[in-house]
Amino acid sequence: MWELDKEKLEIKKILDESNIILLTMSSPDGDSIGSSLALKFILEQLGKTVEIVCSFDLAGRFNNYIGSSSIIISDLGRVDFNRYDCCFTLDAGHISRLVRSEFYPNGFKFPKSLKVINIDHHQSNDLFGTLNINVKEASCTAEVLETLFEGEYMMDSTIGKLLFYSVVYDTVNFRHNVTAHMMEFALKCLKSGINAEEVISEFFNNRSLIQTKYEGVLLERMIHKDNYVCTFAYHDDIEKYGIDVAKYLSATATIARDYISAFKDADFGWVISERRSNVVKLEMRGKIEDTPILEITQSLGGGGHKKACGAKIIDKSIEEVQDYIIKYLS
Repeated sequence: MWELDKEKLEIKKILDESNIILLTMSSPDGDSIGSSLALKFILEQLGKTVEIVCSFDLAGRFNNYIGSSSIIISDLGRVDFNRYDCCFTLDAGHISRLVRSEFYPNGFKFPKSLKVINIDHHQSNDLFGTLNINVKEASCTAEVLETLFEGEYMMDSTIGKLLFYSVVYDTVNFRHNVTAHMMEFALKCLKSGINAEEVISEFFNNRSLIQTKYEGVLLERMIHKDNYVCTFAYHDDIEKYGIDVAKYLSATATIARDYISAFKDADFGWVISERRSNVVKLEMRGKIEDTPILEITQSLGGGGHKKACGAKIIDKSIEEVQDYIIKYLS
C-alpha cells in the first residue's frame, strides 16, 4: 500500500490556483487521455478553469471518451503559458513525451515561472516537474490521480467512467499490474454507476474487419528468433491496404498489447512502425520483468515499464532501429 499524504497537502495548496492547463503525452494512450479528462472534470467541480492540450492529432481515436472534443490540438511552442497559474502533466515519463520531439532537437522547456505538476506511474520518469508525483507501484496514472484527489471531489459516473477507461487500458483488461489497491480503485469507479461490460467492450470488441485483416498482415511479417518476436508496420501500408490512420495506429498497438507477450516460446518482443516521414515508433512488451526491453527503449530516448515500454526515434528507418536492437541483444 502506498501513501501520498505529503503530496495531497501539496495538491491542496495548488488548488488555490484558478486557471490550469493539462498536458497529455504527444502520442497519448488510453490512460493519458482518460486521466487528463477525468482531472479536467474534477478541477471544474472545484470551480477551476481548465484546458487540455495535446500536441498530436488524435485522428479520431478516443472519440468515445466523454469530453474528448474539448481537447485542444496544438504544438506546445504555440501555447501562451503565461495565461495559466499552473500546469499538470499526465502519464508522461519525460518532458520530450509532451511534444513532437522532431520539432525540438534541443529539447522542450517550460517557462521557469510556471508550476508544473508531473503525475505519472512509469518506472523511467525523470522528474521534470516543479512537483513530481510518480508512483511506480500504481497500475495507471488514473489510480494515482484518484488517490491524490480523494475526498476533494465527488466521483460521478462521468469521472468514474474516464478513470475506469484508464485502468482497463493500462492493465489490458486486468491482465497486468493487478493489485489489491488497483481493485479497490476499480471498485470505486464501478460504484459511480458505470457499466463495466460496456466500457470493456468499447476497448476489446470494436475492431473493424479492415483493421483485423491488417493485424493479420503484421502477424504474417512477424519474426521469431531465440526468445523474442518482432514485426513491422510501414506508412505505405495505409494506402496499400486501404486502412485509415486511426486504424493503422490501433492495429500496431493491438499487436504489441495482445500478441507480443502472448507467444509461448518468446519472453519479449516489439513492433516498429513508421509514424511520419522521419519518425518511427518502437513498442516493446515482455512476459517477465527480467528482459532488456526497458534498457533498450531508454537508450533510444524512450522509457516506460519493465514489461511495457516504447520510444519515438527521429531520422532513423525501421531497418536501422531493428539493426540497433539486434546488436544490443548480441
